[in-house]
Amino acid sequence: MKKILIIATVLFATTAFAQKFEKTKSGLEYVIVKPNKGERIKNNDVVFVDLSYANAKDSILFDNKKVIGQPVQLIVSDGDFKGDLNDALKLLTLGDSGIFKINADSLFQKTFRQPLPPFIEKGTALKFYIKVNKVTNQDALLREQQAEAEMKEKEETVVLSKYIADNKLQPEKTESGLQYVITQAATGPKPENGKTVVVHYTGRLVNGQKFDSSVDRNEPFEFTIGVGQVIKGWDEGIALLNKGAKATLLIPSKLGYGARGAGGSIGPFEPLIFDVELIDIK
Repeated sequence: MKKILIIATVLFATTAFAQKFEKTKSGLEYVIVKPNKGERIKNNDVVFVDLSYANAKDSILFDNKKVIGQPVQLIVSDGDFKGDLNDALKLLTLGDSGIFKINADSLFQKTFRQPLPPFIEKGTALKFYIKVNKVTNQDALLREQQAEAEMKEKEETVVLSKYIADNKLQPEKTESGLQYVITQAATGPKPENGKTVVVHYTGRLVNGQKFDSSVDRNEPFEFTIGVGQVIKGWDEGIALLNKGAKATLLIPSKLGYGARGAGGSIGPFEPLIFDVELIDIK
């Protein structure tokens, strides 16, 4: 990893010094490394960019490919100060690459809203390297997300139907899309919104991979019903149980972690299977 960072630093510095920086009226210094024809980015555009930046000594402080593994999504606006990242983006078009010197003091004070870190010298500039991968707008992005969600929901339906058939289940289904099977009936009370419940659970993906279990930890989980402390599928599913009952909850992603997923185990649009037991209602 250290070797990779050293190579990245050298490449960053070489690219920056090989080009002559120009300056805008706002004072932003820049080099367009790979210019492309087309309309420049403007206010309210949504852009997806590869973005890295270095300090005055050309040490890489952030690289989206290494840190988050996907492009950075930004909504372009008037900005927080003259010569900020928004001004930099407005010099680019789709497919462009550029290097920009942005004042570190202003960036941390007005954009990040936090003190300047000790490893960045006061009065220096950070060098941003930006490559524009995609330019869209919020309406178009919303339509894309809705279309993707509808497609993924259809795929989930097929996956869950296969899981149910393979495991010979006969679940009940609620209006929300939650499916459940009572595996051990009980006659105790059902929890109402605002009540604290004590639950044992084991969570799995449809491929059988276990991602969490209070049973394995021998530590029941407590939460309050109906106040959003847990995913929607849990709030609804646990409320269906009598105290002492056990059940299997089949939770579609819209009632789980949705398009974001959770951690490294639960991916985007991932349906979840939970074996649960309602131990107590407080």
